[in-house]
Amino acid sequence: MRFNQSKFAKEVGCSQQNISKLIKKGILEVGEDKKLDIESSLQKLKNFDLLDTNNKLKKSRTAKD
Repeated sequence: MRFNQSKFAKEVGCSQQNISKLIKKGILEVGEDKKLDIESSLQKLKNFDLLDTNNKLKKSRTAKD
């Protein structure tokens, strides 16, 4: 399933701006249709330890580049 940034942000409990920042940092990838694959995106967030047990984005702050 593929979501746009806003819908994916609601899924993980954050803002669309946070998702956009994660894309710019290279943590998440959008396809040619400008949408995120939900399964692979959730897995990438888990790999970076950014999700809690309920698949919601953790509230910790990441270092700015």
